[in-house]
Amino acid sequence: MGRGTRRTGASLGLPPIPSEGLSFLTVEHRQTQEENRAHRTPRNLAGSARHKTETSTHMAPNALVKGKTPDWVADMFKKVDGKDIPGASAYFADDADFYFGHYHTKPGPQGALQFMGFFDSQFSEYHHLIDEVWAGPELVEFGGRVQFRIDDGTVVETPFWNRFFVDNSSGKPKITKAYALVDLSSLPAKYTIQLPKYAR
Repeated sequence: MGRGTRRTGASLGLPPIPSEGLSFLTVEHRQTQEENRAHRTPRNLAGSARHKTETSTHMAPNALVKGKTPDWVADMFKKVDGKDIPGASAYFADDADFYFGHYHTKPGPQGALQFMGFFDSQFSEYHHLIDEVWAGPELVEFGGRVQFRIDDGTVVETPFWNRFFVDNSSGKPKITKAYALVDLSSLPAKYTIQLPKYAR
């Protein structure tokens, strides 16, 4: 692990989120609540078992259930950590939108590839440790920690949070919109100063 591990940011909670950059969370959270309400049935003794069956088989597209990491997400981040950026970007739809913090990349897999490729190439190694996952038919959210080995040998650990909207119509999950939040304040400025060149 190098000469030491420096832990920064919130230990295991959500990373600091700029309110202006995440207004979509409020809107979509409200939509999810409305969708959940639409699937509720009155509770009574006779209907309680039926209610459980209906909510489990008629899940709203953006309703989330806490569980294990989906196989395709695990595979994608295995590729990311292995610096196989082209392999990871294959999970993006042709017209996907990718947001890294407040940076919005060029559309499609090529935009994500250029952005992630530049940022990740600055580190000799890094690892994503996924701690919590919430998944639904068309949405998956997960967070944890990412460890960067910087050029003095130190490993910097910082929280991250991702939100992926997914299209499964082709039989394979394709990310149509992705939000990746990482607390970059713990990294020296030289690792982030060039990022705007790869955004829109």
